[in-house]
Amino acid sequence: MGALRLLLAIAVILQHYGPSGFMISGTQAVHIFFIISGFYMAMILSEKYGFDRKGLKAFYINRILRIYPTYLTVLFCAITWHFICYYTTHGIYPIPIVSFATFLPFWQRIAFILTNFTLLGVDLPFLFYYSPIHGLHFFINNQFDVLVGNVTRMYGFMVIPQAWSISAELCFYVIAPFACLGKGIRATSLGAISLFLSIFITKHYGFSAYWFWPAAFYLFAMGILSYKICDWVLFHSRFLLGEHRVLLTCLLSWIFLLFVPVWSKVLPEWIFSAGSVILVPILFNITKNNRIDRYLGNLSYPLYCVHFLMGEISRTFIGRFHISYAFLPCFVLITSILASMVLHHFIEEKVDLIRNAIALKLKRPSS
Repeated sequence: MGALRLLLAIAVILQHYGPSGFMISGTQAVHIFFIISGFYMAMILSEKYGFDRKGLKAFYINRILRIYPTYLTVLFCAITWHFICYYTTHGIYPIPIVSFATFLPFWQRIAFILTNFTLLGVDLPFLFYYSPIHGLHFFINNQFDVLVGNVTRMYGFMVIPQAWSISAELCFYVIAPFACLGKGIRATSLGAISLFLSIFITKHYGFSAYWFWPAAFYLFAMGILSYKICDWVLFHSRFLLGEHRVLLTCLLSWIFLLFVPVWSKVLPEWIFSAGSVILVPILFNITKNNRIDRYLGNLSYPLYCVHFLMGEISRTFIGRFHISYAFLPCFVLITSILASMVLHHFIEEKVDLIRNAIALKLKRPSS
């Protein structure tokens, strides 16, 4: 599972910096990430924390410690880099978080600044544009009014724009205990509402619901149901026993489809999502005790957080030394992996000690 998560993070990097078509799209990779997250949260809530007050307290504290230390470290590094670029270029290179704040009304300025630091509502800037004539407005039908002039998409205000998906994760964590409780009826109901919302927004407003987390919740719900189905099958039958070769063949075939360019372009996206629901539990059970796989998985989150910053640094380096921009994807990928290893060693491993101590102290007693 860890290697898969790392490959999905790499797919997102390649979506942003190329070469495109080498793997599945970044959109498909994020969707599978959401399904995996739904599976993980259902599993740890059911098997590790439980749904009582003490267990939920441990769950939420650990989720906060999992997300914020790495994110805030990358955020402050990115802001520092922007200030360095601003002063070394004598103001030619703008500071996004400052330049956007100069033309927004006070309450909007505060809201967008807090969004960068709290990760709450990061998907909202993707839904707005700003113009001097009309101010802040919804970005509908994926096009601008040609009469507006000087239009600016508000996601440019985000220091770490890809953090919208991390914000979606946080929103999911809030309702995860409610959605994961029971036999899957709640997850199915909420997932159906979310899917309907996604289809409705896309059809009637012409706007991609990709960045709007309530319209993406059905993917988390699919992950929850993946755990519920796997748990039911393992408990009530011997379906999985003696079928390892068949299941392993299916699993390898699915991974092949994910990361072979031809298939990722030809097959519809629901094929990959459906495959995730069926095969993610199998992959987890195969790799859960593998230390190397766990380490690779631990790099996926810092890699996802830091790759935009490494992209900016790589562009500056390439421009400064007059290197061909054809090498940009390699620079971004290599520097991002190295930076994620540093973040994991100096930030996440230290925080994990605190997380493990809290889990041991606050988790429900074994029955």
